[in-house]
Amino acid sequence: MLGIAKNSRILQKTIYHGFIVDPDEALKVFRVEFYRALDTWRFGDCETLLQACPPESELPKITGHWLTLARVALLQEAWASKEKLDTTKTLIDSLLRQEIPSSL
Repeated sequence: MLGIAKNSRILQKTIYHGFIVDPDEALKVFRVEFYRALDTWRFGDCETLLQACPPESELPKITGHWLTLARVALLQEAWASKEKLDTTKTLIDSLLRQEIPSSL
């Protein structure tokens, strides 16, 4: 179990620093690891990966959109309360009011 925690911390640091150095590559790593964890219902790992990211204000706008979509995916998959469902709706509404590149 300790090995998993250590690997998780290394992954968190890698993602955080990756977003600062090369946001595009870090986003690829984030997406692979996040959706792998989501597919296997490791919601805590998903939350940890989201927390490993720098503030969205420090990231390219498109990266912020991808992180918002990841939050929405996690909230939809793991929703345990009406409050989380409301948060999901708020995030989706926020995205829909913005100009989003078609590649997203």
